[in-house]
Amino acid sequence: FGDFGFSLAYNMASGFLLYYYTNIVGLPATAVGVIFLVARLMDAVIDMAVGIAVDKTRSRWGRTRGYILFMALPYALLFVATFSVPAWGQTAQLVYAFLTFKALGILMSLGSIPYTALMPMMTDSQADRLKLSGARSIGTSVSVVVGTAATTPLVGRIGGGDERRGFLGVAVLFGAVSLIALTALFR
Repeated sequence: FGDFGFSLAYNMASGFLLYYYTNIVGLPATAVGVIFLVARLMDAVIDMAVGIAVDKTRSRWGRTRGYILFMALPYALLFVATFSVPAWGQTAQLVYAFLTFKALGILMSLGSIPYTALMPMMTDSQADRLKLSGARSIGTSVSVVVGTAATTPLVGRIGGGDERRGFLGVAVLFGAVSLIALTALFR
């Protein structure tokens, strides 16, 4: 559930956000490229900060599960917001695109880094870790297939020829599925 829940939304964003921003919203490709570059460069610092925070966390849910619980709903909602660029002026749309994409990455870090740290905390058994790792790989693989291969047909079906509406509909669907998967992961 963890890899599927985190990766489904993020695979769709990684695979289609450039197209959405440039072809649907009409943002300049160069500006979108800069947004992606700056956001990715910021990830290195953010990921380290999240790792340090997880190491210092003590809660009734342990060091990691609270992050998963409290990140799940904002992650799903922000994913939908990422594919909901308002019809504002281009500068405002670029700011919106950067803020929502970067915030999505931060929430991804706030959930996936604690989730990744969870496996070695669960067991010292190498055999159990291999089984858990195999299950994670299945979740990732399924999310890649669904988040990439199924997106375009779903955009067409849900949007009925309106790609903006189709992308938003798929984002709502995938956001809901991610939320269910992440809630199940917490439980």
